[in-house]
Amino acid sequence: MATGKDEVYTGSNRLRYKFPTIMPWAKEPSPNFSHLFSIALTKLEETPSRSRPMTKTKENFQLHFIGIGPQKNGSTWLHEVLACHPQILLPSGTKETMFFDKYYDKGEAWYTDYFPKMNDPQQRVGEIGPTYFTCEKAIERIKRLSPNCKIIISLRNPVARAISLHHHHLNKGRVSPVFQDAVQKMPEILESGHYSQYLPKWMDAFGSSQIHIVFLDDIQNNKQEVWQDLCKFLGVSPVPMPNRAYEKVNAKRMSKYPWLARAGVEVAIKMREYKLHGLVETLKKAGLEKIYSGGEARILPLSAQDIEWLRNLYEKDVQYLEQLTHKDLSGWRHF
Repeated sequence: MATGKDEVYTGSNRLRYKFPTIMPWAKEPSPNFSHLFSIALTKLEETPSRSRPMTKTKENFQLHFIGIGPQKNGSTWLHEVLACHPQILLPSGTKETMFFDKYYDKGEAWYTDYFPKMNDPQQRVGEIGPTYFTCEKAIERIKRLSPNCKIIISLRNPVARAISLHHHHLNKGRVSPVFQDAVQKMPEILESGHYSQYLPKWMDAFGSSQIHIVFLDDIQNNKQEVWQDLCKFLGVSPVPMPNRAYEKVNAKRMSKYPWLARAGVEVAIKMREYKLHGLVETLKKAGLEKIYSGGEARILPLSAQDIEWLRNLYEKDVQYLEQLTHKDLSGWRHF
């Protein structure tokens, strides 16, 4: 129930939002945003049961594979192309469940409810969760649910990855455009580039034969081979690569109003927690994204000093990958 032009309340103590709290920089919130925000919270209040764990896990549920990221390394492309394969079953209604790191306390039934029922023993059930890479608890939890789960790890030049993730959080209104200030506030911008620290943990848990590494460079330059290798690793038919593989996915957009972008992200997070993914997409189409998104992102160049600092920070990780994969990654040192 709305109680004023600048605040929206639900009838529950569980969900209570106030615009000045979420957007302290805003003297007058956008009327369009207020309306969409009101719709979102009303819908949340109408569906309280979706926040509670279900009582029964699907019988014989097995997670065959999971892509663990890390972020900004091609995970969206992987999700889009795998979703086109007739033998692949991904979560319904969302790209990322965030179950194994953020929502594990909701219970396995909450997670398995995302997946359609298998109709063919040749089908493979999995998801792409790019936030799992640096989460050690996720390793334990995935292993507990599906000990034989296959792990897909997508990698790129860690310097480029850090810059891209900085832009991502900047667009969401979460960090400063000054790179060093941003990584002070959000250390995870740097953390997921430490491949030599986290890759061995996944390999120890699942075994090297259950790990498949995909390089973003290969996705960009040799999609067909990447697709064929993926199908072989997952044990599915090598069907023709979908046209979606050639389309640009996850295009960067720059926020016109960082405070409004941040508020929109918070609303979307809460709705996804309630499994209202369809409503998130509806609100985007209704104009929520257009309110705070102003077209193609402008690339914010880093100083030569920052780039050199990143190169030195990640040199150990590049050397580790070269030894592990026998791949020449010298080009990464000349970003």
